[in-house]
Order: sequence, then structure tokens, then C-alpha cells
Amino acid sequence: MILTYKFDKEKINEMLKEFYTISRVTMSVWDSDFNQITFYPNPMAPICAKIKSNEEGKKKCLESDICALKKAATTKNAYTFSCHAGLVDTVVPIYHNDELIAYIMFGQIKDKEQSLSNIDKVKKECKKYNVDEKTIDKHYKSLPTLNRQKIDAISALFKMCIPYFYTSSAIKPQENKLADEIEMYIMKNLTSKLSIEELCNKFQITITALYEISHKFFKTSIKDYIIEKRIDKAKYYLTTTQMPVSEVCDKVGFNDYNFFIRTFKKRTGYTPLSYKKNFPLNIL
Repeated sequence: MILTYKFDKEKINEMLKEFYTISRVTMSVWDSDFNQITFYPNPMAPICAKIKSNEEGKKKCLESDICALKKAATTKNAYTFSCHAGLVDTVVPIYHNDELIAYIMFGQIKDKEQSLSNIDKVKKECKKYNVDEKTIDKHYKSLPTLNRQKIDAISALFKMCIPYFYTSSAIKPQENKLADEIEMYIMKNLTSKLSIEELCNKFQITITALYEISHKFFKTSIKDYIIEKRIDKAKYYLTTTQMPVSEVCDKVGFNDYNFFIRTFKKRTGYTPLSYKKNFPLNIL
């Protein structure tokens, strides 16, 4: 079953408000496609609002945030960093059944040890966005100051509260019927040509919509997804039957035998015959 997720901004903000009351740090929630769902409090910290009033500053903020989100996704853990303007932020990834579905970002703070942020660094960066030093001094002094221990504690609390997002329906899993139907159709028709045009006609969607569904739910292009499923099926036949490689090639929809050999080796590190010999009669 392929799931999508619905975010209830009002319920999420209720939770963020409680954390803000305790920590006084700005918090935001992003979906897995790096779209900001909501943030609290509103308005944002004055120094950030000043930077984002400059188009280049706004652009750099987004680039810095997305870079941090990607880093957290790679490490699968909380990630604390110095943003492009020299302030400290932390990203906490949110998972559901081992699937990354969202992120919580908190910060716009000074770190007590000044290892990630200090006034000189902030002044140097903000000068690029025409923010005068007096304004920086004023707003920087008003930012909360946390040591690394407290930053890690807030991250840990967010992790412990992640189940609440689901029990309160702040983040609600929903079936994606169309993605499920496309996946089912592909699996039932691996031996046919399965062109992009065929899929679009079958489901009455545009090529753009098909590409978006594939990247969002299958995490790859539609062509690669079809090849991936054909290779998976080929591995099944090679390891659970005595079917010759040429027959497996036809059975999983490859019209070109040599292309099948090259593609299989590229994806698995083995030729089909070598794979058959190394993994005999195993159900994968």
C-alpha cells in the first residue's frame, strides 16, 4: 500500500506552541519534499525577517534550510548546523514505519559555546543583505542562547513526541489510490512494453503528473521503476525456478537479450547466469 500524508496545520501549531513556551525557540515543520508546512511563532524572529526582506537573503535562507534537511535525511538523525546567516538551527527527521515523511526544524538561536555562531560571524554574513550593524546588535541580543546539551535535549523531546503527531492526527497517513493502481498495473503487465504513453492513457493523466507521482511515491523515474520491478522479478525466477536465462528475459518484459544482461549486471553486480548459480532456489 502506498501512502501519502495530510498535515493539520492547526494541530501542529498547537504542539509547536507548547514547545515554544518552554524553549522560546522558533520552530517549523517541513514535508519530505522540502516544502515548509508551518512555523511558530508568527511573525518570525526580527533578524530573520530583516534578512528575508532581501531577495538574495530569502533565497540563501531557503537553500541553507534545504541543504540541512537533506543532511538530516542522509544521517537519519538530528542535525545541528550554522545557517547561512550565522545563526544556529537543528533539524529532526520524522519517520513513519521507516519512511521519512517530514522534518521539524528549530533554532534561530545563539549557541552558548559560540562554536557555531557569534556576533562577528552574523555581522559579516548580514552585511551582504544590507542589514546595518545596529539592527544586528539589537536583534542578535534578543535571540535565545542555548548550549549543546539543551539543543540535544529539545531534539530528544521532539523524537519522543513524534507518535503524538499520529495519535492526534496532526499528521495523518492516507492511501494514495492512484499510485497503488499504477504500481499494480505495472506488476501485472511487466511482460508488455509498458510505455509512458500507455500508462498516461490508461490512467488519464499527463506525463508531468505521472513523473510527479513516480518521484514522490516510487522515489525514482517511472522508467527506472519499471526496470527495477523487472529486475526484481527476474531475480525471483532465477532463484526459484530452473527457467533458462533467455526465458527469464522474455518473462520479465525485456525484448533485447543483451540489454537484459547488461542491465541486470549493472543493477545487481552479477550476470543473470552468475546470479542463478550463486543464489540457487532462494525466495527473495
